[in-house]
Amino acid sequence: MEKMLPKTARELTNGGVYRQQVRCGKRTCRCVKPGENHVAYYFISRTGGKQHKRYLRKDEVESMVQLVAESRKLRTAKRRLLDEDKMKLHRFKSFLQNLDAD
Repeated sequence: MEKMLPKTARELTNGGVYRQQVRCGKRTCRCVKPGENHVAYYFISRTGGKQHKRYLRKDEVESMVQLVAESRKLRTAKRRLLDEDKMKLHRFKSFLQNLDAD
């Protein structure tokens, strides 16, 4: 979860929770001093080539991290199933070709 903001599209794979150092803008706040920024968390995703960034409140961070983790598990399982289906299709095509050859 301690990832800093992604620099490239390759670093960002369909969404994640990222940490950023920010300034609030209040004149009396400690973040006015250099190096004393606040920590803020954002959900960042990419859709259609565009990056989208949404601020997360403190109470949203943990649940969003869990949702991102679940989403990644589902994408991994989906990729695994697709790979298995491709292999089955390849074997079936080979089987049909062997039948035609006989």
